[in-house]
Amino acid sequence: MTIGASIGAGVATVLTMGAASPLLVATLAGGAAGFTSGVLGTALHGGNFGQCVGAGLVQGLIGGAAGLAGAGIGGGVNSLLAGQSFSAGLTGTAKVVATGFCSGFVTGLAGGFTGGFVAGFASAAISGDDFGKMLNKGLTCGLGGAALGGAVGGILGGIDASIHGRDFWTGAPKQWGIFSITNGGVKFIDQNIYDRYTDDYTQGQYDTQIQENNYIHISDNQDGGETVEIRIPGADGVYPKASTSFQIYSQSFRNNVLTLQSYISFDGSQITIPGFRYYSNPINSISNLFYSRL
Repeated sequence: MTIGASIGAGVATVLTMGAASPLLVATLAGGAAGFTSGVLGTALHGGNFGQCVGAGLVQGLIGGAAGLAGAGIGGGVNSLLAGQSFSAGLTGTAKVVATGFCSGFVTGLAGGFTGGFVAGFASAAISGDDFGKMLNKGLTCGLGGAALGGAVGGILGGIDASIHGRDFWTGAPKQWGIFSITNGGVKFIDQNIYDRYTDDYTQGQYDTQIQENNYIHISDNQDGGETVEIRIPGADGVYPKASTSFQIYSQSFRNNVLTLQSYISFDGSQITIPGFRYYSNPINSISNLFYSRL
């Protein structure tokens, strides 16, 4: 019964991140999980109606307390990841939420362990166990809550980030700009900086010339024209702009490779490759793993 309450508390923690009243919602969710666990567990062991309801109420109280504790600690950790104070998340007053798989995983891990520990410890105390057994049961349930809370939190955090147009793993927003590919490598200029250059000559310095090199491969296609494969490390999405004279009839971007197919030869022509990458791509520090949103 206690395991069910602790797992419910762990899940409740991550499900309430960003809710209007996360502590209340987590308390109710944890209480509901505990009550259900208590009733079903007692019923499966042959308990009568009164025993089932009694066990449900006890486990419901434990689950509610576990949910409240888990949501408070999980919220505090999430708030820290978002660059705010621990107390803002603890009290449910945080203005922004850390998002992405990494933030969700850490949030769920902390909240799930806390909720699970409270559930296990309290259940053992009610059963009359000594302090050592209470601590052992608290740690056991805490680890169970942490495991599920981390997994569910990571997945939900990633989904939340994707819904808001951010990177699934880190929650990083998109950085729009121009990718320029030469034999020496890939350059990227932020769109806002690129737009400040009003003359064609300066902007043209960021065009990509279609010629065979370490990043560009050209081959003949079955339509008598050419297929160009442009490798763009670090790009998460591109939208190439080419002159209509190229007669490009197919283009795709997969695994960092832009493929263009034309009815004619590209013959050293140039194209502009606007697109985006997520901030902190590549990841250079631990802080790059955690981003927040309103």
